Amino acid sequence: MSDVSSSEAVKNKADKLEQTAALFKESDARFKCLLETMQEGIVFFDQAGKVTFVNTALEKMLGLERNQIVGISYQDRQWQFLLADEQRNGESGDLLFDHVKKTSRIITGRKCIRQIAGNEKITLSVHAAPYYGEKGDMAGVVTVLTDVSDFKRIRNEVDEIKDLYERLTNYADEAIFRTRITDGKVIYINEAAERILGYSLTNYLAEPDFYTKFVIPEYFPRWLKMIEEIKSGKDFVKNVILGITAKDGRTVIMEFTAVAAKDQKGGIIHLEMLGRDITARRFLENELSKAQKLESIGLLAGGIAHDFNNILTAILGSLSLAKLEAKSPRMLYERLAGAEEQCIRAKALTSRLLTYSRGGSPLRKTSSLARILQESAEFSVSGKNVNCKFNFADNLWSVQIDEGQMHQVVHHLVTNAAEAMPDGGTLEIGAQNIKVKTDQVPLLFAGNYIKWYVKDHGAGIPGPHMKKLFDPYFTTKQMGYIKGMGLGLAICYSIVKNHEGLLVVDSEPGVGTVCTVYIPALD
Repeated sequence: MSDVSSSEAVKNKADKLEQTAALFKESDARFKCLLETMQEGIVFFDQAGKVTFVNTALEKMLGLERNQIVGISYQDRQWQFLLADEQRNGESGDLLFDHVKKTSRIITGRKCIRQIAGNEKITLSVHAAPYYGEKGDMAGVVTVLTDVSDFKRIRNEVDEIKDLYERLTNYADEAIFRTRITDGKVIYINEAAERILGYSLTNYLAEPDFYTKFVIPEYFPRWLKMIEEIKSGKDFVKNVILGITAKDGRTVIMEFTAVAAKDQKGGIIHLEMLGRDITARRFLENELSKAQKLESIGLLAGGIAHDFNNILTAILGSLSLAKLEAKSPRMLYERLAGAEEQCIRAKALTSRLLTYSRGGSPLRKTSSLARILQESAEFSVSGKNVNCKFNFADNLWSVQIDEGQMHQVVHHLVTNAAEAMPDGGTLEIGAQNIKVKTDQVPLLFAGNYIKWYVKDHGAGIPGPHMKKLFDPYFTTKQMGYIKGMGLGLAICYSIVKNHEGLLVVDSEPGVGTVCTVYIPALD
């Protein structure tokens, strides 16, 4: 009975060993299958530093077959790329195997460069860790290598795109704003945006609702419409014209393109807004429009004035002869004299109309503009409750001008300024030498100019009137010979233009008006 029991015990033990061996084989097969199907390269070094196992992924990474790798030492040249980084944590340049064996520490995320066929190189992310035997002693080192060449390439491409975007935004002439779609807060601007408007990013961050403070009210509906179009699903909106108040108080006209930046789900993250400063372009368009109007009226006025002047000459001659031959000296003479006076006034009007035509070309001579400004201004305000404050720079350059025409320009601008201050006050009249660079002042060539101005502190000019200011026969005064025919500023513009200069009017309602004139100076 004892022998039977002993035999059964041996048999049971053998069965258990067989089962354990089978389980071990199955587990080992699963482990090897797992290692073989992994995308990462796996290599086992034993305690002596020889390769005991590599998986298929490692063969592909190194471009070698398994029998060329298994059995070789960690000191073989094949593993020289696994040197530890000398710059990290003060570690030496030991091979990873030595380093892990000495310190028993796990190394993760070490980047190594491995040269494969030809000059091609791959970047590997290396993880190394010790593994232990049944007795708890270190049996060797296992190393896991991941090919991160594609990740590195993609990251490099992303970095290149980012660098390119930063260079483009920083060196672009257009202003670039990034704003939140929820509240319109500006979260990024480029250098051009700061240069054009004068506000820094700090200013915008401190003003969460910047558009209500900096977008001029009359343009505000356009801003809201642009936001609504983006929110309704449009990817971008182009050619949105907005007037912006710059930090120094200037009005800057900008043309915006707004692009919606979206996340993967299609939600709008923010707006990228590209703004072009078209203030100068608008100015040029307005100046061109004025020039075209004056040119067309000039052709008409020149022809009419010449023909009308011939008729008036004949009438005036007849009236003069009739005065000599009048039998009744009193009544008839007075009527003839009145008719003659009206003819003389009409003749003066034709001479003003001729300013538009070639007949009004300036007869120039070298003159002192300061003298003309002072003489004309003092004459124009004589008898009025207005005085002039002169501010002339020392050593003003000489100019070549038609003195009669320039007296007319000064007289009209000063008279207009005085009439803008019915309660009296002080007009500021000044002049200075300036050197104009190319494209510094629209419509002016580079060169030396005298810049002079007439500034009043009156009621200012309403916005709608500013657009018509230089239109012939546009006036806010009572029509008539004394009050005005609406030709004053148009004639001033033509005279200055014929002198290769520029006349600009700036006005702020309730503050006053400044008329600035540029006249070329002699070299």
